[in-house]
Amino acid sequence: MPFGTAKGVALRNVKYLQWEDAFEVDFEDGLSFLEPHATIGKANKIYEKANVQSVELEGDFRHGFFVHYDNGQTAEVSWSFIRELPPKGNSKSLLDEMETTVISGIKNKHVLSFFYDDALRTVEPQAYGISTAGHPVLRGYQIAGGSKSDQTIGLRLYELAKMEGLRDTKKRFAKARPQHKSKDSAMSRVIASVPLPKAA
Repeated sequence: MPFGTAKGVALRNVKYLQWEDAFEVDFEDGLSFLEPHATIGKANKIYEKANVQSVELEGDFRHGFFVHYDNGQTAEVSWSFIRELPPKGNSKSLLDEMETTVISGIKNKHVLSFFYDDALRTVEPQAYGISTAGHPVLRGYQIAGGSKSDQTIGLRLYELAKMEGLRDTKKRFAKARPQHKSKDSAMSRVIASVPLPKAA
């Protein structure tokens, strides 16, 4: 995935999370993404049994990073592989704004509030990504509010397009819920995720 010359957002930091087998990619504008190692390896045709040896930010503009492997291979990852920005001058759509709110909530561990199926939900966001059906979705732990099933507490999957009145409550939660998994079977791609606690 060559860096190219298109104008993008500079990366602030990249680190490999071995326990999640994913790369945590932080951008200068404050957004953070969790990119599965498998996606990067497949795009760069990396030998599947190769192990990550080191990660290196692209030096000049920080518009990408390199992943060096123990078998001598190197993956080249551009900022646009992690995220695609709309052309400058285009107004953000409502879904774009909601995505920003959700990702910020995940990064900062902020409780979110929104209406879903005509019921107000209070949710600790755990992961955001694209569902296997191709829709933007939030995996969240509902701590209060209504539910069609009358089960108001627990891990739920919410489609962004069905949310209304989404807002960041600014109330922090401590960490990922025990039920949260880094690889969500309902998502074809995880874009952002609350890091799992490190194994003791």
